[in-house]
Amino acid sequence: MSRKSRIFAVAATLVALAGQGVWAADDGSSAPAATSHSGGRSSDASEELQEVTVTAQHLKPTWAEHNELVQRSITLVYGIADVDFYEEYPPHWSVPVCPLVTGLAREQGVFVFRRVSDIVRSAGAPLGDEECHPNLFIFVTDHPKELLRTMKSRRFLIFGNATPSRIDQFINKSGPVKVWHNIDHGLFFGPVNVVVDRTHLHGISEGQLADYLGMVVLTEIKSTAHLGDTQTILKLFDGPPHAAPDGLSDWDRAFLNILYHPEKSFAVPRSLIGRRIVDELKSVP
Repeated sequence: MSRKSRIFAVAATLVALAGQGVWAADDGSSAPAATSHSGGRSSDASEELQEVTVTAQHLKPTWAEHNELVQRSITLVYGIADVDFYEEYPPHWSVPVCPLVTGLAREQGVFVFRRVSDIVRSAGAPLGDEECHPNLFIFVTDHPKELLRTMKSRRFLIFGNATPSRIDQFINKSGPVKVWHNIDHGLFFGPVNVVVDRTHLHGISEGQLADYLGMVVLTEIKSTAHLGDTQTILKLFDGPPHAAPDGLSDWDRAFLNILYHPEKSFAVPRSLIGRRIVDELKSVP
């Protein structure tokens, strides 16, 4: 059995433990036609698409305001982007992302699956087709520690070469959403696993949850992220849900877009991203 097949077999076992509903990019039997492949459109003829136009003013900051925005942006990037070395680019996907969502009610699972797929595509990250094998596993469960301990028993397939003590630290750390990326030279090379504690989702909308997941799966966010006063969906669990953005903010979208559209430069990558975010915000129509 190939490594990819073994990973999928392990995932199937974990899915059974995490919940009953499953939505994957490559499994038409478990997902409705509307979501049988990443980002597919509904075939329901009764569904009507409505056009919505949103307008906003361009940012036209003064020199001082521009510098303040740059500092805020760089502070945000340094506060959230986890890197091993100062000069590294934040980790990101280089292989097609193929999501699988389990543990939610049917409509919620379909919504999260489609929304995460849309965010991947919009950011410019590669997105798997209808034949892809899942490599992004999103589990929503009432018993996250139990699920993670089960995952630890297959640690070489899920946690790579991580030591048992590091895996235990990951399992025991507090937090409503835990994300494990396997990273090599700044790129995700193995399955990315996300475990969401359902008991922390009271009052959180499907849109907020999906956008939060889209943000944390497309790069590695620091476990002790410093968000400052910038609007970001990463603040979702920092207070009451109504105090957080309804979804990805302009800052979040700019960060992801720039992460997946890098520029060659001698500048420190995170500083460069911070400066480019301001340029992108200024061009938002």
